[in-house]
Amino acid sequence: MKKVIWLGLILIAVWAVSLKYDMKKPDADKKVIKIGVVLPLTGDAAHAGQSMLSEFEVLKEDVAQRDLKNKYEFIIEDNVYDTKVTANINSKLLGYDKVNAIIDLGSRIGYVTSTMVSKAEVIHFSACSGDARVSEGKYTFAYTLLPEEQAELVANYAEGKYDNVAIVGLNEASSEVIIKELKKEFDEKGIKYKEYYFNRSDRNIRDLIEKSRQENPDLYILTLFSPSIEIFMKQFIEAGVKVQLASTHFLSTISDYGLIEGAWFSDYADADEGLRKRIVDKNNGEISEMCVGYIYDIAHTLIGAFEKTESDEKAFEYLRNLQGWEGVTGKVENKGNGLFSAKPSLKKIENGKMKVIEE
Repeated sequence: MKKVIWLGLILIAVWAVSLKYDMKKPDADKKVIKIGVVLPLTGDAAHAGQSMLSEFEVLKEDVAQRDLKNKYEFIIEDNVYDTKVTANINSKLLGYDKVNAIIDLGSRIGYVTSTMVSKAEVIHFSACSGDARVSEGKYTFAYTLLPEEQAELVANYAEGKYDNVAIVGLNEASSEVIIKELKKEFDEKGIKYKEYYFNRSDRNIRDLIEKSRQENPDLYILTLFSPSIEIFMKQFIEAGVKVQLASTHFLSTISDYGLIEGAWFSDYADADEGLRKRIVDKNNGEISEMCVGYIYDIAHTLIGAFEKTESDEKAFEYLRNLQGWEGVTGKVENKGNGLFSAKPSLKKIENGKMKVIEE
């Protein structure tokens, strides 16, 4: 009798597993959602792009473990962080690949994509844009830091410590936006400052460095992306200038922390350590600290939008109405106009590594 009971239980278990398998929709029958992922995988910003690619590989592993109603195809493209290359890639993604969404990185790139997706009515999510205006395009969303929040954090930390600040920036929107907010904060706190600008294409910054040091600043704030920040710092060190360095999220793009030892800055929200370790393992033991976790959260949120809706337009509406999420970077809030943001952190470079400053 016991053998009969056990045999019956085994048959029921086998039937249940079989039923569960049958209920799971085969990939061939699923709707295919194509997502273009445009990153700087070669060129000056390759160290950041390659790390983000590893982050994206982690995301794909996690997606593969889920029973989803749609099948997701990710089309990876290298834009060398160049606007013209990006425009050509976007034309391919929108025209030939017929993608349902595009993910890319940075303000300069986000501006280009925003215009193109608005005409095509395709969802665009920009990661780590220094300028919140990127998300003003109808179909564009951005997950980044608010310039005013970063500037406030920097100014609060500088107040009472520094009296004469040299602000060094690039002649482009992402730099100018944050400098505008810094100036507003410094004016309110009575902190003296002078501004200095150069172009991304400039390779000799020595005259600017000499001119700025004549003002005897006790703090340099650098709103420079890589590779401009490396070019500046090498010539800054050669000139023998030994003044405290600070910045906003720009410093996290540098490829060599040894150039900015002791610098402090506001930065992107701190990412989950478990995710960070997985990225390091995927990226040959290395990681770029530029907005770790942001690509993961964006892709995860996009997939959620497509899973919970029945069309691209409904997915777009879902994202417009989304109030935020709990992600690998903590609590993310909808700040309006397609902009999502997490609370910035304050960090410093200590012994060649990035460390959070506990206030």
